[in-house]
Amino acid sequence: MESVFLCGSSNSDATENLLKASSVIELVHVATLVHDDILDNASIRRGNPTLHSLHSKHTSILLGDALFSFALEIATTFPDTTVCRIVSKATRDTCTGEIDQNLFVNDFEMSLDKYYSIIQNKTGALFSASCSIGAYLSGASSIVMDLVCDFGTSLGVNYQIYDDLVDTFGDKSSFDKTLGTDISSGKVTLPIIKLLESLSGNERNSVVSDLSQKTQNVDFLNYLGELFVKNSIHQACFDELQKQLSNSRSIASNIPEAMLSKNLSKNLFPNCLALNENNHHCFYVSNVGTDKDISKVSQPPLVVNEVNRVVGLVRDAKKGSLEAFDTLTIMFRERLYSVIYNMTLNHDDAADLTQDAFVKAFRSLSKFKEKSSFFTWIYRIGVNLTLTYLKKRKARKFFSFDYFMTEGLSSKETEKFSSKESNSVRTTLLNELHEKLNEALLRLSDKHRTIVVLYEIDGLSHREIASIMKCTEGTVRSRLHYAKLQLQSFLSEYLK
Repeated sequence: MESVFLCGSSNSDATENLLKASSVIELVHVATLVHDDILDNASIRRGNPTLHSLHSKHTSILLGDALFSFALEIATTFPDTTVCRIVSKATRDTCTGEIDQNLFVNDFEMSLDKYYSIIQNKTGALFSASCSIGAYLSGASSIVMDLVCDFGTSLGVNYQIYDDLVDTFGDKSSFDKTLGTDISSGKVTLPIIKLLESLSGNERNSVVSDLSQKTQNVDFLNYLGELFVKNSIHQACFDELQKQLSNSRSIASNIPEAMLSKNLSKNLFPNCLALNENNHHCFYVSNVGTDKDISKVSQPPLVVNEVNRVVGLVRDAKKGSLEAFDTLTIMFRERLYSVIYNMTLNHDDAADLTQDAFVKAFRSLSKFKEKSSFFTWIYRIGVNLTLTYLKKRKARKFFSFDYFMTEGLSSKETEKFSSKESNSVRTTLLNELHEKLNEALLRLSDKHRTIVVLYEIDGLSHREIASIMKCTEGTVRSRLHYAKLQLQSFLSEYLK
């Protein structure tokens, strides 16, 4: 692998050993691909039929095992056991990652942290080994060894995220491999994690049920595609990848050997525009160990068209086009109104505040730098206006009775009030619960209450709320967790 040479290029005397080490790493890599194709039931790899599709799975498994063994055999020919130890550990970690991933098939409660733990082992370990071996064979110091080890792990994580995006969003005509295997096999990868984070209630339960049954009919796949579009999942995944790539760049820049640091930064991060709202196909990515063109990773056409349309409308509106701004208003008014209504519980107030938000947006349009989406920007304006308005009201309610009647109650504790009662009793109990909830919500701070409304009522993701509230996703999760604990505490006596 190229990373072996990049990390060992400082010592020209090590060339022969670097070639041998590269062969070891590549043998392990090919072995993992043979086994991966079996696990994914993939029929195409680099434009050719996979081994197990031509021969039996048993034969392919044994060949993969033989490749692993051959790699270790070559590794034992180095003067000491260091290379063999690094390769053996990487092989073990890679298998651990694959086992872990299979144990979590159809586990749609899997967290983002667990996802990273899996791919750090599954893919990061081999990249880390290739970098570590290259640095070791060149005679690098222990400090440099540790840094290139971390860099390799980070690089592997980036590559796996990229590969997961290809599997979900890639165009089959652009890649010489079978796509869509993650969803069909029940693997929980970044796009699904981000999607489920953005959904709530019955909608989330329905999607999880269909995914668990590995539903592959056209209607469900089209519906899933619509959800990806509606919840900006493609953008959320690319944002996550951009964050991880920045981490890799940071590690590379901290390597004390100037030439090595420069080589890693130059070769692993080619000149490319940073990801932004108007450019979804060009972003920093490693070119080590892959012959794929990342520019081919695309959103579904509808996403690209919709994003480009919004960007075009914003720019036309900045030039003074009232028609363009009217179109933007129509596109986002209903969703913004829904958020504000669930914060004020008054149709007239919600209508006025929604109109005020768009008026303020129009007057401030020249200040919109397009670093965030227009959707996030207008939400931020609307939420801030509503918070200011609410502070001026002494008595207010935050959850509508209509919401509970139409949507139903999600928690087991509240469902018990309606499951076995007549309609009249049910109405009385729901009214009482409505009042208790409002009383509890009034005891929360404005910031905590707003996050509950945005997440539980409007169904926004942690990322969207963080952008609107100008805080980190961690802060959103923390405030939401704290708010729920407070509400449970406030309602504990009533729910006994």
